[in-house]
Amino acid sequence: MSELKLEQLSLKSQKSRFAPVIFAEANALSKKRPEESLAALEAHARDRVAFGAYSKRLRKEGDTDTLTGALSRKAIFRGIREGMAEAERKGGHVQILFMDVKGLKQFNDQFGHKTGDEALKYFVQGIKEHIRKYDEIGRYGGDEFIVLRKDGPLSADRLVEDLGDSLRQLKAPYNRVGATVGVVNYSKEMGSISAEQLVHRADQAFYYAKGKNIDTPVTWEPFMASIVVPK
Repeated sequence: MSELKLEQLSLKSQKSRFAPVIFAEANALSKKRPEESLAALEAHARDRVAFGAYSKRLRKEGDTDTLTGALSRKAIFRGIREGMAEAERKGGHVQILFMDVKGLKQFNDQFGHKTGDEALKYFVQGIKEHIRKYDEIGRYGGDEFIVLRKDGPLSADRLVEDLGDSLRQLKAPYNRVGATVGVVNYSKEMGSISAEQLVHRADQAFYYAKGKNIDTPVTWEPFMASIVVPK
């Protein structure tokens, strides 16, 4: 079969938002299966494009926490690994903030879990308003979140101050929530360390801040290596 033209496809395919992809798929298939009719080639092309779009949607849904809209734990760790690899290549920095919604248990006890879920959504939205578009936030689990910031080092204090201002402006009772934050900064000079080990350090700084009831971000230091993080 000779080279196809877009206008040879059915109107349904021509009007599809995937028309250029369907056309490219049909053309590629026509070279592999010259004996097949145009209708058959087009049907195969549409199936392949539909499956690709479906797979992409499934991956996007799997990468997102359904309640808060933050990235899933798997997706945020993938982002951390990519950020660390980029920092190694370019000599940049990566900053990780490990944080929770301070006082959420008491909040749930007083107002109920449905209201607590709404508080989690407001918390994530508040963070998204104050990080750059290429920074990421993921849900680690429960009320714990990880913020990944690249091209640092950056001021964690400023971000947490801005988040606090946003939360305080919410309607009651959501304006009661706050954050406890542990921070770790990464650069290639730190040597061999995994994403999991890096997050563990941020977690240790977080538990140090929590234990000392510190409201400002606490950055990991070597003496914190002995802090046992609850499973």
